[in-house]
Amino acid sequence: MKKVGWIPIGDRNTPSTRIMCLNVSDWMNKNGIESDIIGSDLTRLGLVDTVIFQKIFDGPYQELAKDMKKRGKEVIYIIDDLYPEGIPMAKIADKVVCGSEYIKNWISKYTDAKLYVINDAYETPRDFFKPVHPRNEAHPLRAVWIGTLLHFPQAEELRPVIEGEGYEYVTISATPQATKRWSLETVWTDWIDSDIMVIPYLGRLPDYEMAKGNNRLTQSMVLGVPVITSPIPAYIPIIRQGKNGFICFNNTKEEFALYLRMLKNHDLRIKMSHQARKDVIDAYSIDAVGNKWKEILEDKIEIESDKKKIILYFPPVSYLTELDKGYHRFPYAVWSLVPGLEKAGYGVQVIDGRVDDKDALFRAVASRRRPLFVGISSLTGAQLLDATKTAKKVKEINREIPIVWGGWHATLMPEDCANQPFIDIVVSGRGEEAVVRVADALAKGEKVEKIVRAELKEVFPPSGLDRVDINKYGPMFGYLTSTGCAWHCTFCAIQQVYHGKMFFKPMDQVISELQYIVNNYKGLRQINIDDDLFFIKKDRVIEFCDRWNNYGGVPMSVLAHTNIMVSYDDEMWRRIVKAGFRHILIGAESGNQVILNRLKKHQTPEKMLKFVEMTAKYDLTPELSCMTGFPDSEELNDFKDTIMFLKEAGLRNPKTVFKLFYCRPFPGTELYKEFLEKGHYMPRKMSEWADYTLRHAPNWVSRELEDKVNFFTYQFFPQVGWNYTWEEFIMNFEQVRARGKIIGPQGL
Repeated sequence: MKKVGWIPIGDRNTPSTRIMCLNVSDWMNKNGIESDIIGSDLTRLGLVDTVIFQKIFDGPYQELAKDMKKRGKEVIYIIDDLYPEGIPMAKIADKVVCGSEYIKNWISKYTDAKLYVINDAYETPRDFFKPVHPRNEAHPLRAVWIGTLLHFPQAEELRPVIEGEGYEYVTISATPQATKRWSLETVWTDWIDSDIMVIPYLGRLPDYEMAKGNNRLTQSMVLGVPVITSPIPAYIPIIRQGKNGFICFNNTKEEFALYLRMLKNHDLRIKMSHQARKDVIDAYSIDAVGNKWKEILEDKIEIESDKKKIILYFPPVSYLTELDKGYHRFPYAVWSLVPGLEKAGYGVQVIDGRVDDKDALFRAVASRRRPLFVGISSLTGAQLLDATKTAKKVKEINREIPIVWGGWHATLMPEDCANQPFIDIVVSGRGEEAVVRVADALAKGEKVEKIVRAELKEVFPPSGLDRVDINKYGPMFGYLTSTGCAWHCTFCAIQQVYHGKMFFKPMDQVISELQYIVNNYKGLRQINIDDDLFFIKKDRVIEFCDRWNNYGGVPMSVLAHTNIMVSYDDEMWRRIVKAGFRHILIGAESGNQVILNRLKKHQTPEKMLKFVEMTAKYDLTPELSCMTGFPDSEELNDFKDTIMFLKEAGLRNPKTVFKLFYCRPFPGTELYKEFLEKGHYMPRKMSEWADYTLRHAPNWVSRELEDKVNFFTYQFFPQVGWNYTWEEFIMNFEQVRARGKIIGPQGL
């Protein structure tokens, strides 16, 4: 067995040194591994095989680490904070031991060393457990906070909440302002003399808090003191909400107050105390931690990132209009997969190709610590261009890394995806549970089917909003309160996937996550409720409106269906306005009833105009999404009917805005099959679908109709607004076209 020498940053009064080094070194000496705390006596380094540096990063130590490697000694570096100064040491080391998955993902960008995560062991004896204290008016319930001077202001910010709920509040820290002075001799008895522990970091968690390890949480749990905490990533896989503790995912005082009230219940508090202790007493013991160190020293642990690290990539679209630039929707498609993977023990790195450093993906797959797989999610259309290019480059760097393909295109055309040489596994359908099965199989070296079909379920994991700087998205921030749609429009991919079913996110989660967005997004201009049919359940809409009540004063936009909106009475419309909705979009699609019937929209131009009138009555902005360019558009005059319908809408509500797209049915839909049967060319493989966009004319659209659409959208309407006739449009169109001055979509 190798002899180990430690060079720690502090002494026994330094918590990280005591927990990560001294306690582990003591365990090693008791379990057959020679271990020596070298400290400043560097002469003893000649007697060891492995040198472990804890957190130190000064230049002389970097030179010492290099010298140790030249002498054939193994160098291990321990890092448990986001210190950029520690990067050079991590680059020198053979192995890096991280205090959390967050740190491991961060440091992986800078080093090719083998990376491991070792959790902190609790420090108290196994039989040291909180007694049940009788509580009454003379001896109220006690909440405790333990921490450093840096975090003391956060602890004090929560004091009015805690004391307002009737608790005695004890703070323990080295700062003189704390209720009790921190001391290694007294901290454990002070801790178990409390009924609950709070770990607050109100508001948006800074990166250095996101990187924190498990220590305070698991130490409190093994003592039997239930914890109410902010959503620190290392805590999320440990806490089972309401079973062994509480996480305030929205990170507000109101959440802390709610869980403080719940824990006044004696039976719940005792049950949670015993469950918390049971969940951590073995997994976070010094024996568990020591044995993991032993396996690392003996090289018995395969490189963790081979088996445990997963990269999820969200590609950008291949074009952006000026309006699109700076407005990126939050990538729920990939973040929805993270909670399940992390709960199963995997470390997940999300890379958003629109706002993140994409090269981080290529550096990761090029390192010795290749990920278990790279997951890519893509819509049908222009997002496929970058997605396929990225997948091919990953394979060029390391062909052994599996590419797992998911998202809408994988669901609509799984066989097409499976036929691509750069795709190894296709997940078709909602992937929250299926991706965990894929990861488990790959980690065990088991064969995975080429196409994994996921069952359609009501799955709404935490959105991941608290795991990333949401200010990278927006300033109009999209959010889903439900998935699916009850209508059966013949061109729409949603019907193809959900078959008329809908799944609704719990309202508590909706309110909590939306509040998090409002509280943490700086400069938020609008929230977009992106549900395809938000207003389908009237009782649910009423509950949302009454609970949300224009929280934060941020205006909201929402998608709707004509028939539902015109069925609402004035009381319902007033409730919608009071809640903060200012912009309502409907899929108007066409001003031609034949087209509307073909699309199975179950609406009429007259009903849509009535909807527009209602928005005018309540000073709302209606947005009408329309399409043209059907194979028989010119025969049916649908373009004329549509722009004249838009004119009438604009006259009834001058705030009306519109989008005008081309008819492009999605794969597998009823309209797609109809177009194929009639001999119209439709994409059949991924390379063709990558050029599929609603803003470019399909091959069956005549050049004249394409010019009319472009002229109306980009030249005529911006000049005249709603004041036009069809004859005026045609006259202006022919004059401009004769001069060859038709302008198409810019920047597309």
